[in-house]
Amino acid sequence: MTSRPVRDGARLRLALIAGTVRPERCGVSHYTIRLAQGLRAAGLDATIVTTHAAARALPAGLAVGALDRWGLRALPALARAVRFLHPDLVHVQYAPASYRFHRAIALLPIALALSGWHGPLITTAHEYGGWAWEPALVPTSLRRRLVGLGARHGWWDRESGLLMSHSQAIVISNATALASLEAWLPGARERACEIPLCANIDVAPIARDQARADLRQRFGWPDGCPVLAFFGFLHPVKGLETLLDAFAVLRRAHSPARLLILGGTESLSLHGDQAAAYLDGLRAAARAAGIEDRLVFTGYLPAEEASCLLAGADLAVLPFNHGVTLKSGSLLALLAHGLPVVASASEPPEPVLADEGLARLAPPRAPAALAAALAALLGDPAQRERLARAGKAYVAHLNWPATVERHRALYAQLIAARAAPISGVRPPVPRASKPRALD
Repeated sequence: MTSRPVRDGARLRLALIAGTVRPERCGVSHYTIRLAQGLRAAGLDATIVTTHAAARALPAGLAVGALDRWGLRALPALARAVRFLHPDLVHVQYAPASYRFHRAIALLPIALALSGWHGPLITTAHEYGGWAWEPALVPTSLRRRLVGLGARHGWWDRESGLLMSHSQAIVISNATALASLEAWLPGARERACEIPLCANIDVAPIARDQARADLRQRFGWPDGCPVLAFFGFLHPVKGLETLLDAFAVLRRAHSPARLLILGGTESLSLHGDQAAAYLDGLRAAARAAGIEDRLVFTGYLPAEEASCLLAGADLAVLPFNHGVTLKSGSLLALLAHGLPVVASASEPPEPVLADEGLARLAPPRAPAALAAALAALLGDPAQRERLARAGKAYVAHLNWPATVERHRALYAQLIAARAAPISGVRPPVPRASKPRALD
């Protein structure tokens, strides 16, 4: 580790635990960096604690490297790094892929206690409900009984182990996330605090007419042709196979239409040969469907460049296999760019998307239905304009200054309570246009 940083004793000190910080492969990484930078700008002493490799890649002073790789042996080093920083609070950014699906983070509360650090622990559940914490040395039948017993008493849960059950606050982004959390950790509602996500890239200052012309010229597409945009990391759960099939159907009715698939294939959960093979498979599917000359895979692009391309598109499509919710930074970015969105419906449907008309919903894994929804929207300029206005109005209240302020309020409340249960924080049912601030 580097030498101990010099601090102003009046500033609240915060350690942000992150599995890794690679924004080119992970939206959670981008969020963590923006949060740390925003908190510092707001007067907090925030330091990211992560792997040595990730810390070296970040701006000087923003992060401390504590370990080489995740595993049980990393816990003592992580606890020592926390003691080294002597923070007032520890805030874990939880997404299993960022920890390489290692179970060590599940035992962090024990490691911190053994190291002598006993301050408030906070966990942000960026992802939750899709992975089970299953110690290999414990027989399956006994493990199930132990998990059920622990969950009933609030001792641990089957995904995050001790992490969330021993956190004084659990930050979630929407009502769907709260439902997943309560299903595995009864009683979590009392400690849940909603801080809505905001767009994962800023909107570039470019006129739409200029962006439209630049986009079509860049790829040699006809002037004025309709452009559909997918934005986000490419992964089998994103429904890209469904999108390619739907676009093949759509082009029969809208032959000039083009498809922009904007995002990198390399991610924390799909990398190396696997990522290359997946992209090759998508290209082969496009060739087989006869649409190879009508679409572009851009790969990962810097934020401003990606924003300029999105500004030139006509509508966006997110055909996720399990449906789209407000925990998708890609969705919020598309809304911020004023793009009408066709999205696959989650089950149950995301309340805000379903009730507030922020997107046109289609069933997941249904190419014909997705093509019909896209065709209907392409043929209805008035509806596209209504969706674009509604989306921009919703995300206007979701920005980094507001996100930072909500975190500041939560930290202040926890420091004042000194690990007592949070009072005055209610579970989330946000209005689309006015997300509720913390009490």
